[in-house]
Amino acid sequence: MSLDFSKNVVKDYAKLLSTGDYSDVIIQIGEYPDYKEYQAHSLILRTRSSYFETSLSTTWSKNVGENMIISKPNFKPKIFEIILKYIYVGKIFLEDLKNTEIFDLLISCDELCLQEVMDPIQDYILTKRCAWLEKNLAFVYNISFKLSTLRKLQTYWNVITCHNPDVLLNSSDFFRLDQEVLLHIVRREDFDVEELGIEEIELWKKLIHWAIFRISNNKKIPCKDISELGFEPDEFSDLCTKLDQFVKYINFYRINAGDFYHWVKPFKILFSEDLYEDLLHFHLSPGTHRGALAQYFSRRFKTKNISIDSIIVRPYYLPLICTWIRKEETSFIKTQTNTHILYDFKLLSRGGLNEEGKACMNPNLDLKTFLNATKCKGPTLILMEINHWDEDDYTVCGVYNPLDWCSHLPSSSLTNEEKSCRGKMYDGFIFNLDNEKICRVQDPRKRITKKYQVGYNFSVGTEDLNVNEEMCSSSALSINLGYIQITNVDSEKETIIKLNISRAVRWEIFQVIEKVD
Repeated sequence: MSLDFSKNVVKDYAKLLSTGDYSDVIIQIGEYPDYKEYQAHSLILRTRSSYFETSLSTTWSKNVGENMIISKPNFKPKIFEIILKYIYVGKIFLEDLKNTEIFDLLISCDELCLQEVMDPIQDYILTKRCAWLEKNLAFVYNISFKLSTLRKLQTYWNVITCHNPDVLLNSSDFFRLDQEVLLHIVRREDFDVEELGIEEIELWKKLIHWAIFRISNNKKIPCKDISELGFEPDEFSDLCTKLDQFVKYINFYRINAGDFYHWVKPFKILFSEDLYEDLLHFHLSPGTHRGALAQYFSRRFKTKNISIDSIIVRPYYLPLICTWIRKEETSFIKTQTNTHILYDFKLLSRGGLNEEGKACMNPNLDLKTFLNATKCKGPTLILMEINHWDEDDYTVCGVYNPLDWCSHLPSSSLTNEEKSCRGKMYDGFIFNLDNEKICRVQDPRKRITKKYQVGYNFSVGTEDLNVNEEMCSSSALSINLGYIQITNVDSEKETIIKLNISRAVRWEIFQVIEKVD
């Protein structure tokens, strides 16, 4: 037979909290005039909260007489009383709390490391206070964005951001979003306003509106032209400062020429001279594009039907790479609306350094790893994130080999199918995604060679990509792209990449498989 006297225990603990008998801790909460002191028991506090376990150590707390003192000026007495009661008796009553007080409770519980209450409180908010949430999106997101423990509220917000951005943009408190929060939203790849029928110019206007509110609390925005506001030079400078971080995440080529003139041209100062010239060129001569646009604007390219298991490139680069494979010369901007990809990219191997600069899987692309990954796989794509030995900047470049890497073997060793592929040698190329430049094979006889019986060399002209045993103890990949030249229509030569000797910080090998309709 089991006897349950837990209610008596809870009752006794509640009495202990109420009377303060045997207390040895004084907790100072809030600031004048909303200030209060509470008596508590270190044994209970340290048992129930890892925060108090640390703060009541000899190095954190200070003593006055026989009592340890903890000060929390950022807490509100009403909220802390709820938390203290929970610590002693395990109960929290939410019904009588205002909506903002519930969020104060969440913030305080997070700081005190009371993780077990975070999800249940969020469940209550999402079920019982949902109507209020929808009217105070900015308030909710400003808080949930900063606290990793608010996962359920973050999920709620992400659904709105990804699937109903108009709810966000038309929210009455949109302008109260913190800058870091708003930047996080607009830079998301899945925040696609155009897909849901919202024009890019409307997002840009909203950002202008947000910035104006931030510098002057002026919620009014002109209907036709930003110049109607008549900013003073200092005010306009502040406005541009607020907008500066958002510029690269707005697809200005989706804005028509008239709106560009009225709503973008006044902010010419936000763009580099070359980039603004490219934008102007685009709007004055539709259908023509230059490299700066492709390199600069990198947000919200449709990737719903495009995927690649890569940590080096985003899916929206695949259409450009595919057009190169098909020997079509184009630009990133022209391909960004193409979601019909004719190839699958199957990851064969990856390696290099992680974000902390430490070796991860297959830190070296040694000959054995290379051969095991590419043997009898047919066409392959090698992606590399490289940098100069003494520089921090990274460049994404790669190699497309239309043949199997065993094609260096004598013809007598090749199958009939491999022999028939010899004509594809000219289709191979080395490329730099940062500047969209590629160089195709110039001499197919030197394209793939077995060098000194220890490795492989891929060349479009000279020895441009080497993988051999001699490199394994140091750089693993040796890239000599500095000497690769590409010839444009004017016969002027441009360097694909400026680095003469580089190392691959990260690398990936993909099998390129043509889709069958």
